[in-house]
Amino acid sequence: MITKKRKIRSHRLSNQEREHSSGGLLILALLIALAAIVLISSIPLTVEQQSLFVLALLGLSLLIRPANELARYRVIVLILISVIATGRYIYWRLTESLGWFDPNLHLSFLDYFFSGGLLFAELYAWTVLFLGFFQTIWPLRRKIQPLPADRSLWPTIDILIPTYNEPLKVVAPSVLSALALDWPEDKLNVYVLDDGCREEFARFTKEAGAHYIKRESSEGAKAGNINHALQMTHGELVTIFDCDHVPVRSFLLNTVGWFLREKKLGLLQTPHLFFTPDPVERNLLVFHQVPNEGQLFYGLVQDGNDAWNAAFFCGSCAVIRRTALSEIGGIATETVTEDAHTSLLIQKKGWNSAYLNTPLAAGLATERLSAHIGQRMRWARGMLQIFRRDNPLFSKGLTLAQRLCYFNAMLHFLFSIPRIIFLTAPLAYLYFEAYVIQASAVLIAIYALPHIFQAQVANSVMQGRYRHSFWADVYETILSSHLIMPTLGALIRPDKGSFNVTNKGGIIKEDFFDWSSSRIVFLLLVLNLVGLVFAFLRLFWWNPDETGTVLINLAWTVYNSIILGAAISVAWEKRQRRDDPRIHRKFDAFVIPQNGRRIRAETKDLSLTNISLHVPPDMPVKQGDPVTIEISDGQRQAQFPATVTTVIPRHLGVALASMHPDLETDLVYFSHSREHSWDDWYNACEPSKPLASFLEIIRLGIIGAFRSLFGHPDDPESHAAHHSHLKSILVASIIATAGILVTASKAESAPAPEITPVVANSTTRDKPESQQQQPLPKSSVNEAQGVQEKTVTHEDSAFTETLSLPFSKLGLEKPLKLRGGNSQDDIWFHVRADKIVKEAELHLDYSIARQLLQDYKALAISLNGQPVTSIEITQDNVDRQLVDAFPIDRLNFSDLNQLSFRLIPKNEENCEKLDPLAISAEIQPDSEITMHMNPLDLVNDLALFPVPFYDYRDDRKLVLPMAVDKKLAHSLPALKAAAILASWFGAKADYLGATFPVTGKDIPLHHSIVFRTPDSMYADISPLPITGPSLEIIGHPEDSAVKLLVISGQTPEELVTAATGLTS
Repeated sequence: MITKKRKIRSHRLSNQEREHSSGGLLILALLIALAAIVLISSIPLTVEQQSLFVLALLGLSLLIRPANELARYRVIVLILISVIATGRYIYWRLTESLGWFDPNLHLSFLDYFFSGGLLFAELYAWTVLFLGFFQTIWPLRRKIQPLPADRSLWPTIDILIPTYNEPLKVVAPSVLSALALDWPEDKLNVYVLDDGCREEFARFTKEAGAHYIKRESSEGAKAGNINHALQMTHGELVTIFDCDHVPVRSFLLNTVGWFLREKKLGLLQTPHLFFTPDPVERNLLVFHQVPNEGQLFYGLVQDGNDAWNAAFFCGSCAVIRRTALSEIGGIATETVTEDAHTSLLIQKKGWNSAYLNTPLAAGLATERLSAHIGQRMRWARGMLQIFRRDNPLFSKGLTLAQRLCYFNAMLHFLFSIPRIIFLTAPLAYLYFEAYVIQASAVLIAIYALPHIFQAQVANSVMQGRYRHSFWADVYETILSSHLIMPTLGALIRPDKGSFNVTNKGGIIKEDFFDWSSSRIVFLLLVLNLVGLVFAFLRLFWWNPDETGTVLINLAWTVYNSIILGAAISVAWEKRQRRDDPRIHRKFDAFVIPQNGRRIRAETKDLSLTNISLHVPPDMPVKQGDPVTIEISDGQRQAQFPATVTTVIPRHLGVALASMHPDLETDLVYFSHSREHSWDDWYNACEPSKPLASFLEIIRLGIIGAFRSLFGHPDDPESHAAHHSHLKSILVASIIATAGILVTASKAESAPAPEITPVVANSTTRDKPESQQQQPLPKSSVNEAQGVQEKTVTHEDSAFTETLSLPFSKLGLEKPLKLRGGNSQDDIWFHVRADKIVKEAELHLDYSIARQLLQDYKALAISLNGQPVTSIEITQDNVDRQLVDAFPIDRLNFSDLNQLSFRLIPKNEENCEKLDPLAISAEIQPDSEITMHMNPLDLVNDLALFPVPFYDYRDDRKLVLPMAVDKKLAHSLPALKAAAILASWFGAKADYLGATFPVTGKDIPLHHSIVFRTPDSMYADISPLPITGPSLEIIGHPEDSAVKLLVISGQTPEELVTAATGLTS
């Protein structure tokens, strides 16, 4: 037995020796390759020879480019090609393109200034590129280490969950899931570390079975909170979770084995995965389509760090050996990124680190762009504080590879100034005719373009699963202006800066434009757009003899404008109504009504307060009924009491009753903590396709540029509206300033030709951006185009309105052609906020081609994701022009509605087999939706203003009566107040047109504006006390659903004050 143990030990030692030996050989190979690259880069070549060399590198890279990053040797060859192309560019830039010491060149101060700035940015970019290649050249991809069968050998573990000001609903799932971890109960303790001293947390942890540790002071923030708990706990290993991170049951089973195998392992980190979209994913609608900003770090960089024994502690989802923490005095408190600093200090003491690239926990992403930026500002400040306090390049106890990995992590957060330089560099020539590179356009093309192209090729293969091409530029552009001061401040004064808690678990009530987070991006966008104008002036009038130079700067500026437009798109914050996120989960379920009948169902998504289920079409329940939902995954089963909230054919929504922590633990199991719960989420995005990625960035860039310059919100009290005049002034100021500068620099040139602005309209059937109040095409005005409608008067029954919307008035000018291929086509339309659909019908004029019989079985029609009908494709209905009417469930309507048409293949994996030019099915423009609507009595609240008096959802001409009695009709100030409101509402209605009928003391049964002073008398409303200028919304005495905006004042002059205050 003794002999066997000795053999095992020697085997482990030999494995470690082999790992160190292979690491040393890899570094030696890299040094030899570096020497060869330096030699190749410095060989002088003629233009023709350099061109042939570039073509040879291009052909080689395309020939060996692998399908993914798993073919490591091919990837290494791609890296070498990229480094060679970049090396030749660097050598050329430093020796031939600066011109600083060439006596034949007479450079101006601006030439030196801008070329020096660009060189600085390039030096930074080259350094990060090379260090990134080194860091990730051979990711370790560590496997799970099994635990010994004898559980007595398993260590004791303390789970620490620090919290400060987060609500209990955010913290509770993490605590319950930690308590349910698969680990011996006598070896596991869960501690809630409350820096907020909240009684509800103490009661909850006691009821759930966890330990509660409170701290009177919050000194040292999160790090101080953990250190306080370390003094009161004694586990051999310490596991830390942020309070919103929920671990899967097998978290410890999958991580602790490495600590038993490697006695010098100080910490093991796992990925941070988020089950809610961050602001970029939510605002650009790319959740699970484009990897988020952090995916590159957790998917690739940390695996690369692990190969060099330099994996970082990231503050959560990690296991740390208590002995290692004790040696450094606990979690580091000297910087605001205590996690990275702690891992550096641990490794300086000779401890190893590890990274297990398996998603074992998930948490909440930041909701707002401002919070997202604030979190990155703290990270940037903290990493530069570490650089100043414990510079890894000069720290004892680290290997060369560890120094470089830590240094690159800190260097990364200095991207802000280089990024802004790259975004403005071409403007130096376009605005001031300053040359940032002293070389011809041909030389720039054959040296710079291969460097850029080969770097993109290498990175798209290495990073394709974790960072799509060109998105790094977008992420850096969003953050760059915000990181300048924190990083410079940390370099100058590393002792300054405080820890800021990132708020999570909130809601966003309304769409809005985050002007404060994007003003610098907007400024840079305008500068680049103005630069495009100057580029054409230089191309055709000012510098016609420098066509190549102008075209390069023009292309560079176009690219920068696209990136800036995509970045500013993120500032359009989208409404987030739920503060309890729903997670898509499919489980077998039963719905059990009060009669005890068990109705088979399937869950669609779960949250801690609601469940959504697929159910049979005829459910014997109604809204408000109590039910029991039974969920099972084959291994575990639980029943949850609930109340029905939504009943739609094949869909049931329920609200869960309050429950004991034991039952809530079952719910968390199904929603968060099952084994492999997050595997599909972690690898949800397809690998990058550079061309497709670039086209997507172009689309987002164009939309973002137009929306930021011309979009306007509906709510006059919104943050964006508050700055709308400031933005206009800013644009005008920049254009005027730039014009003066260019005129001054070209004083000897002929005057610039007069430019007439041209605005072009385009029509698309993509989702409209009505939330930002972008104008619809003028053809959608109802009166001009004959939208059939009838408003039932007060004398008619039920005050209903019937509205018919032909597809031709909803943007469908030509027949909608469905060509199969699992694609979907949509028609979008609105319903006013003060209307509710009572009944609705779809009148469909359509035809189906006979070719569809072979591969497709039905034409499916849905509204907002809910089925309307499915038209079976048979011999009887092909090659015929058909007109059918289909009822639509009124519960499926919302304010913005998506009517979708999709051909359903017989085989769901079917690809398009037909000629793509062949017409498979057609929906005619004279198809229409008819809605019978009842008025909805909105709450009398100015927060809804301008609804219902003006509603962007209504594309008809605005008719808004104004009640002005006889006395006020002869008052100039009162008429001025009416004119102010008429002007404001007229601007809102824009091309739709507006009329403002003036009535006397009789107020019509219509949303109206009423002007009142103490002398005013109206037959329909009772006198109200007037103490000064005031605004109020009240219901019409004859019908409370009809609203009156009452403008009051003691004098007519105060009516002007009230009207001005409302519209400013």
